[in-house]
Amino acid sequence: MKSLREVFPTSINQLCRWHIQQNIMKNCRKYFSRVSDFDAFMQQVQKIASSIDRDSQDEELKQLRDKFPAQAVEYFFHQWWDNGVCECWADIYIRNHPNFGIATTSRVEGSHGAMKSALTSSSGTLQTATNKINSRSTESSRERSITGSNKDLFVRLDIRQQAETAALCTSISRFALEMIYAEVTKRLHHQEEEGAAEGCSCAIRGRYLLPCSHLIEPGQSIDLTSIHPRWRVHATLPPINVASEHIDPQMLSAIRDPPLAIPTKGRPNWNAETPNIRGGCPANSRPNREGQAMRVLSQSWAQSALVSETPATSARSRAGRHQRATMTMKVPLTMLTMTQTMLSLRECGLTCCH
Repeated sequence: MKSLREVFPTSINQLCRWHIQQNIMKNCRKYFSRVSDFDAFMQQVQKIASSIDRDSQDEELKQLRDKFPAQAVEYFFHQWWDNGVCECWADIYIRNHPNFGIATTSRVEGSHGAMKSALTSSSGTLQTATNKINSRSTESSRERSITGSNKDLFVRLDIRQQAETAALCTSISRFALEMIYAEVTKRLHHQEEEGAAEGCSCAIRGRYLLPCSHLIEPGQSIDLTSIHPRWRVHATLPPINVASEHIDPQMLSAIRDPPLAIPTKGRPNWNAETPNIRGGCPANSRPNREGQAMRVLSQSWAQSALVSETPATSARSRAGRHQRATMTMKVPLTMLTMTQTMLSLRECGLTCCH
């Protein structure tokens, strides 16, 4: 923080509220014997952080000192409140900074992650890294613009019918449109905050860079140029209506009826409806040839069993002979049997790979 003040003296430094809460939870939990007391302490800290009135904030700080252990209160004030640290994260101070309502570093961390994924390598020149980041940023901006434009098409009917906000529909984000509509309602019901249009301290004007109730004229449309470019929708949607004469019939048929993919694992289930994508034998003849090959193999196995069986030399029962014949069916094929099988497959027009 000291380096930021020296290098960027005019910049506004803001701390992440989520990391502050995690630090308080880590260092102050040991001062509480019950979980409910510690939860009440953290809720009191959140009330102090979200307070936007000086008197109410002083009251919340007084309750913090009176109700909770002195060690936890001392750590909170010494680490995150005294010496101007509170001006970097409390709402009463940052509500007038143009941060668009951002109080944590989640979006910055997401942007850093997107930059790292765009680089894809830790080596290279600075120009290469700059080109990759710029390309990724342009693509992400286009995607967010198109996605946001689709969401912003759904606007409430009362906002569309309001004279002040009717021209802004589908031109700015829905979040900004609803905030402006709330300011229009304040203006129409004379509920504006104290202050003049030149020197008002409205949070929507200083924090979100949107027109507040002091700048809105009843019955007059709000000019789009008064909206910060951060809230505008820059998407140009592609045309939907395409003449049919410009469509290639072959391309259209490929889109409507794409070729079926054959699984690479397991035995293919060939049938008459399956298209012959990989080439080779026609699909209609493949099942017949497979069945014929299976019959040839079964005959070869039976022949091998008969050839390899030897007659019994002793007086044994026919049951024992049948048992030996059954056992020889399970032995591997001999060279003679393999040769006979290959010759039989060749007669059927098939080939055997081994």
